[in-house]
Amino acid sequence: MLSRILKAVVFVPLDLVAGSLLLVFNAFLYLHVSMSGKAEKPSAILRISAAGSVQETLRKFGSLDNLLTHDGKSSEGIFDRNIMVWCFCRSGSLKLDLGEWTIIDRAIRYFLFSGVMLLLKDILLEARKCEIRLIRAYDPYWAGILGFLFARLFRCPWVISVHADFQKREALQPGSIPRVFGSRLPADAVERFLVRRVHRLLPIRASLVPHFVSAGCPEENIRVIPHGMDMDVLTALPATDVRSEFGLPGDCRLVSSIGRLELENYSEDIVKIALGISARRRDVHVLICGEGRQLEAMKQRVAESGYGDRIVFTGYIAHDLALDVRKRSDANLALMGGFSLIEACASGRPVVAYDVEWHSELVRTGETGLLAREGDVEAVVGVLEQWLEDDAEASRLGTAARALALEKHELRKVERIRAAVYSELLAE
Repeated sequence: MLSRILKAVVFVPLDLVAGSLLLVFNAFLYLHVSMSGKAEKPSAILRISAAGSVQETLRKFGSLDNLLTHDGKSSEGIFDRNIMVWCFCRSGSLKLDLGEWTIIDRAIRYFLFSGVMLLLKDILLEARKCEIRLIRAYDPYWAGILGFLFARLFRCPWVISVHADFQKREALQPGSIPRVFGSRLPADAVERFLVRRVHRLLPIRASLVPHFVSAGCPEENIRVIPHGMDMDVLTALPATDVRSEFGLPGDCRLVSSIGRLELENYSEDIVKIALGISARRRDVHVLICGEGRQLEAMKQRVAESGYGDRIVFTGYIAHDLALDVRKRSDANLALMGGFSLIEACASGRPVVAYDVEWHSELVRTGETGLLAREGDVEAVVGVLEQWLEDDAEASRLGTAARALALEKHELRKVERIRAAVYSELLAE
């Protein structure tokens, strides 16, 4: 508490002084942008995210291709340029010019006011070169606030895309929703304020719609846009001998889990399942891939169990290798997932997911895998054992899971949906 008070005493005055100077500079810059007019300027979409960074994207996917192709193709023929802003970055500030894309990482930490003013300066400098015609915020909290303000500044429509069930994530891991002085009430109020005013709300799944309707968003302003992924990549034959890569016996049966090792992803249950199937079958090895705040606690529990030789923690692995792990596994655990659940289903192997959020859209018990009751570790272990005894049934489920993932999340199909929403907004 004392350190926070000292920081406030030192940082707040400095923040106010620096932010005020930047505000004056931005006012002149805005006048220049306004007076320059819109003629002959290329059009642009401004994207604002309060989570992630260039560094985190490179670490997760190995390149920026996922960003540039996942949504970039949807704006072809609609926008000439894409401006992607990640604020509140932990890894520092940077700017990348990649042809039609400009990517800005802005580290807004202790100096909130001056940090936002620096971010505005970055955007205004880009606005001198293009006309910002649409703003997309990636959450209904910090990014949404900035989207709301910038939409008024540039006099253009704006949207909020929602990529997770924040209420569920908060229940599993408190702090998933922003807090002010320990309370989430301000965030809830901000969410209600924003969703009632946004031009379009774009959740990634239908299961999120009721929450936002109850928060006051008119249902006619909601458009569901699912995740889209390049199925050619996800379904390609694996290039890596995964068992050899991690020093596992060539004839072992393999169960894998890939993702952030956090409470919101049921990290505790992943360990329980790994221990359960290891106790029942000596030929099973479990790969737990990823990093997170629960990693050390998970490792310790496995070490104490005596199964440490068959439950392997790989740490972070490159995206291409992660895809091969899924394809080479006899079964995939995706207890909580977004992109990761789609990847698991597209691998062609049977999938276990909990019956939460949107999982029932892809995982159907007896059809594509097991949709287990939340926390029912015993049921998961039992079904994994059945699949390991019946290769034909496991293959049938995996083939059906891949077909369903392709039907619902093929990238080009999703691009058309998103492009239609953009065109609809710009025509109003």
